[in-house]
Order: sequence, then structure tokens, then C-alpha cells
Amino acid sequence: MLVKYWMRTDIPKVGKGTKIREVKEECEKSQVLIVVDEDGKFVGFVDCGNLPDDDGLNIDEFVISKDCYLKEDDHIEHAALLLVETGERFLPVLDSDGKPVGTIGTYDILDALIHLTAFEERGVKVFMTMKDRPGQLKKVVDLFYVNGINILSVLTHKKEGMEAREVAIKVDCSDMKRLKKLMDDAGIEYDYMTMEEGLWNNDN
Repeated sequence: MLVKYWMRTDIPKVGKGTKIREVKEECEKSQVLIVVDEDGKFVGFVDCGNLPDDDGLNIDEFVISKDCYLKEDDHIEHAALLLVETGERFLPVLDSDGKPVGTIGTYDILDALIHLTAFEERGVKVFMTMKDRPGQLKKVVDLFYVNGINILSVLTHKKEGMEAREVAIKVDCSDMKRLKKLMDDAGIEYDYMTMEEGLWNNDN
């Protein structure tokens, strides 16, 4: 999932040397301002929440480092990591010419996560512990395919201190009893299942 599909593009841009009094109106609409040079290239960004009451000051004094930015084709995971490392609420997104095209913030990352996990869709999530080696998912995926069950999301993470991974597979199924029987009959072990109602019904 790329940053360009989740970034916001309505963030105000202001020029270097702008006085705080000149950006008050923009700050009422947006929590962050992007600062550009005379060629429209990225200089840095300003968090409106950090601006002082002295509106005669120059915003250049409050510009956050130009090294803190993302590219349009960066992955959303990289954006999340950079937000954590910098402690910033927003980061600007630049195009290949170094010009700002948007921003991405914590809320946007959470929105992407909701879609990445298919949390907004109704279905059953199956949790399993599998050996950390190739081919472990094949039997499960084949079972779902043969029985016409659509996979909505697959997430894994390595279990600490073990040569195993916890796997969470969400499927488009409203009958958890049927799903349990299918997996039991196929001899596929799982830790537990949960029903997630989602934000709307799939009606399947």
C-alpha cells in the first residue's frame, strides 16, 4: 500500500519568510502548513500547534527539518515507522521533483490499517500458529478456495523466541460453525476464531 493512495492533498502551502499573522487563517483550517521556496520546492513544514502567540515572528524559525518527508511511492509501513521515529503528527509527501503534493498523518495511517485488515468488512477472523517455513498456508488457502470462501486479509508476525508465526486470516463468511467444521474435517489446527461485524454487511 503506497503513501500516495492515503495522503491528504488539501494542505496549505506558504512561502519562506511569511509572518505568523499571515498564516492564522490557514491554521484555522489545517493543523500543518508546508513551507516552500520561490520555486515551489519543499523547505520544511510547520505544526500550527507549535506556533507562538507573537504573530510578528517569522515562520521560518518554526520550520521542522526538511529531512522529515516521504515520497509518493513510499510504503505506508515506512510512513508509520517515520512518524514513530520523529514523533511528528504529520509528514509531508513530495513528488519526484521535490515539490510537496500532500501530507500523511497518524489518522491516515490508522485509516489505511482499517482497510489493510478488512476491519470494515463483516467476516470471521481465524488465528493460527504455524511453523515459520514456506508452504504452511497452502492447505488453508486451498480449503477456502475449494469451498468458495473469499479471503479478505492475511496478517502474520513472528512469535518471539519461537520458530513460528501467528497468522490471522479474515474470510468473507458469516457461518463460524460451518467454518470450524470445514477446518476440523480437513485436520487444520487453529487457535481460535472471532466474528467481526465490520462497518457494513457483505450480504454473502
